[in-house]
Amino acid sequence: MIMNSLVIAVIARYPQLREDRTTLFMFSLSVSDLAAGCTFMPISAVLCSRVTPGVVDTVGLLPKIHAFTMWWFGFNSMYSLCWLTISKAIVILNPFKVERFLTRKRCYIIVGMNWMIGGLLAISVFTRDIPWDIARCTYGRANERGGTEAYLLHFVFGVALPVSLIVYGTLRIFIVVVRTHRQIVALLVTTPSERPVSSRFTRYGPPETCSSFASFRYFSTFLS
Repeated sequence: MIMNSLVIAVIARYPQLREDRTTLFMFSLSVSDLAAGCTFMPISAVLCSRVTPGVVDTVGLLPKIHAFTMWWFGFNSMYSLCWLTISKAIVILNPFKVERFLTRKRCYIIVGMNWMIGGLLAISVFTRDIPWDIARCTYGRANERGGTEAYLLHFVFGVALPVSLIVYGTLRIFIVVVRTHRQIVALLVTTPSERPVSSRFTRYGPPETCSSFASFRYFSTFLS
C-alpha cells in the first residue's frame, strides 16, 4: 500500500511524468492495487478470522463484497499490467510509430474500458447467492453449487488470457533486446575501415542499427 501510494503521489505531483502515455497504465495499476489493499484484504481478514465463527459458511453480504472487490480490482490490476507490457512492447518494436498507435485518447479509452468491464463483471456477484467457499476460490463444497463455472470463468479471463499476453509481450521485448545487443556489439568490434563509407548513415551505422539503437534506449527506460 505504501509503494502504491508513493507511485500515485509522484505521478500526480510531477506533470512531466504524465507526458509518457504508458504512465497512465501504471497509475491505473497503482490505484487498483491500493484499492484492493484497502478493501479486499481487510474483508478477507475478517471473514477468515476465528473471531467470527460460522460466518464463512453463510450466504450473506460480506462474501458478495469480497467477490466484488476481488473481481473488480483483480481484473483491472491484471489487465493494467497487461496493457502496460503491450504498450512498452509497441514502444520498443515500433519506436517511430508510437505517436500514431499510442495516442492519449486511446490510452484513456483503454483504462476506462478496463474499469468498466471489471465493474460489470463484479456487479454480477450481487445477482446470486455466493457462499464463502466460492467467494474465496477454494474448491470444496462449492463444486456442488456452481463453483466450477465460477472457477473456469475466473481462470480464463482473470489469469490465462492476461498472463498469456504479458508473456508474449515480454518475449517480444526480450528478442528485440538480444538482437539489438548483438548488433551493437558487432558495430563496436568492427574497425573504422570495415564500416560503410558511402552512406549517409555512416556516423550512426545502417538504418536498421539506428532503429534498433532507439529500441534499446526505450527498453532501458522501460527497465528503469
